[in-house]
Amino acid sequence: MPPRVVAPAHLPIAVDSIDPGALLAALPWSSPKEQPQIQHMFAKSLQREELIALRRALNQTAIVAATDRAGRIIHANPRFCDISGYCEDELIGQDHRILNSGHHPREFFLDLWRTIARGETWHGEVRNRSKSGRLYWVDTTIVPLLSRSGALQGYVSIRFDITARKQAELELATENVFRQQAENLLRQIVETIPAGISAFDANDRLLIFNEAFKTFYPKVADLIQEGASFGEILKTAAERGQFAELGGRGRDIEAWLARRMREHARPTQPLVQKLDDGRWVQVLEKRTADGLHVTTRTDITELKVAEQTIRKQAEQDSLTGLANRAAVYNRVERLLADQAPQGLLVVTDLDNFKAINDTLGHDAGDELLVVVGRRLAGAVRKSDMVARLGGDEFAIVLGGITSRQVAERRLARLAHFVQQPVALTGRTVQPRISMGVVLMTSRSKSRRDLFREADLALYQAKAAGRGRFAFFDETMLKAAERRQSDIEELRIGIERDELRVEFQPQVNLLTGEPVGLEALARWQRGAEAVSPAAFIPLAEESGLIIPLGTRVIEMSLAFQASMRAKGLHPGRMAINVSAAQLKLDDFVETLAAQLGRFRLRPADIEIEITETVLLDRSIHQIVRTIEKLDALGVTIALDDFGTGYASLSHLKQFKVDRLKIDRSFVADIKPDDGRGVIARTIVSLAHSLGMDVVGEGIENQFQAEALRAIGCDIGQGYLLSPPLIPDDAERYFQQRTTVPALPSMRIVA
Repeated sequence: MPPRVVAPAHLPIAVDSIDPGALLAALPWSSPKEQPQIQHMFAKSLQREELIALRRALNQTAIVAATDRAGRIIHANPRFCDISGYCEDELIGQDHRILNSGHHPREFFLDLWRTIARGETWHGEVRNRSKSGRLYWVDTTIVPLLSRSGALQGYVSIRFDITARKQAELELATENVFRQQAENLLRQIVETIPAGISAFDANDRLLIFNEAFKTFYPKVADLIQEGASFGEILKTAAERGQFAELGGRGRDIEAWLARRMREHARPTQPLVQKLDDGRWVQVLEKRTADGLHVTTRTDITELKVAEQTIRKQAEQDSLTGLANRAAVYNRVERLLADQAPQGLLVVTDLDNFKAINDTLGHDAGDELLVVVGRRLAGAVRKSDMVARLGGDEFAIVLGGITSRQVAERRLARLAHFVQQPVALTGRTVQPRISMGVVLMTSRSKSRRDLFREADLALYQAKAAGRGRFAFFDETMLKAAERRQSDIEELRIGIERDELRVEFQPQVNLLTGEPVGLEALARWQRGAEAVSPAAFIPLAEESGLIIPLGTRVIEMSLAFQASMRAKGLHPGRMAINVSAAQLKLDDFVETLAAQLGRFRLRPADIEIEITETVLLDRSIHQIVRTIEKLDALGVTIALDDFGTGYASLSHLKQFKVDRLKIDRSFVADIKPDDGRGVIARTIVSLAHSLGMDVVGEGIENQFQAEALRAIGCDIGQGYLLSPPLIPDDAERYFQQRTTVPALPSMRIVA
């Protein structure tokens, strides 16, 4: 129970009439349990003189006021007047709103009044405003005054000035805010630094790090977190093969770790590490006076490569031992310096070398390059030169040849030597080469021109079917110029918004209902409609596939959004995406922003990729992009399935929601033969992996019924609908066109 402060029967209330024991019991330093004892003590022991002294002390230290039950001030002690700036006459008859600073919300005072109106003591901190406008804080206790009959007569408030304490608290809070802001700024600065930053405490526990630090050691990225042990991170990285210098030799790890920990404990000079992915890292470690261990890691790969290049000035290819690019350039320039140069420049590369790398591994690919280099060198005279230009590309300089007939015999000899079978990792491979040939004569211009002409001839040899040679002629140069002109026209066409998109419906083969659309790029070059088979390869070759693909995505999403705005439901929009687009760091973020712009969901679209995309050299970046698309909620479809390499392994490795049977397999489905077994196998495999299947290129009723019979989910092709311009596609979905009834046919598997 709160203390009962009894007022005399008469008003106005004076402080002298208040029971001092009750007043003291209402002070903030007394607890509810102590209040009765305090009251009893003062009732028994205080004499008149003591009461007078107590009141005097109270008036000197506390801010005291009394109000009637309406809250009007009827008494204010000198301390009250001093701190408020009002004299007692100015205060009498006013309520405490005269001191309201506007700091507290209305609910604050409602709670106060509800408490004291119940006859309970209220205690809290209040911010007031003096007559002069000065703000001050008081620790306030308000005690209801009750008559001997228990009727509420008014209130007594006892306050203490806590302005200094509140100011100190404010300054401390401000300091904490500044400290937090400084810490956040530090973290932001650290994150912007491209170097890897880390700091460990005196116990070698990780305190702070930036994302760049994790990128240096991806094999232990899961361990890099606050509180992690330096020794544990280092040991696990070594065991997982992060450091190239260990070379997978497990017996050396313990000795290496011991040496590295000694260097870490007493760093004296920069440390250089080579990582398993070929990167070089410079590690700078420093112990601070308070025991912190601060480290920066900088990628110095470019510097190391430059150093190695300088050291290897000798004109020799490190893999094959043949002459390198610089050496063959020098040889050709020396020949051209003669008054009457005679000979051949041959530029060659291995056919389908990428497939060998992808299927057998890069070690096998390197081994094959060594074998081919050795065979080429063995098929020429000592006076000739065989050089490796890079990758799977070689250059051969054959001197003293003036006739095409002699040249052809020599080239046939080269091809014969190379194409002998080679055993690689338990597999037998028969390498083949394509060759571009230039006759060097007195009319030859420069080394640059010769190599360009040889490259054009090589391009022609590959275009003609590979495994052959082609001599340069002027028509090749004109074709190259024409191809470059086409690329430039395509660039201009993209800038002028000449690209269009048509939409081919995809139909549920069981119900006949349309379930989606595939967006197909079209180029209207003036009056000419350019085939995608012509301009898409140009776009991929030139890099224009990125702005082209961006425009196709934008137009496709815009059309889908317009259809939905009209109350139509086109289903999922399938959009083809190239490897170049998937390599972009911000591809997924840009796509998400476009979806938001058109108010579409990730589930409204499907990204189609071909199996060749999964064979790209930048597969790690592509995989990361596919994983981000999946996390976003976008469906992934694998197009042209079965036409590339290692299809089954890709289905296990990559997140794929839908398979598209290549139209070549659909075309092979014929009555009364077993060619439909391939399509049947694909459907069964996809379903076992939880994937939908789309059959492309359906051109007749038999193909549609055959695909439906083997369980193919979705069909696409001219039988169901040709690609439609936007207006026609809109009418198609307005009519909800269905597949006509197809006759039942037996398929022989």
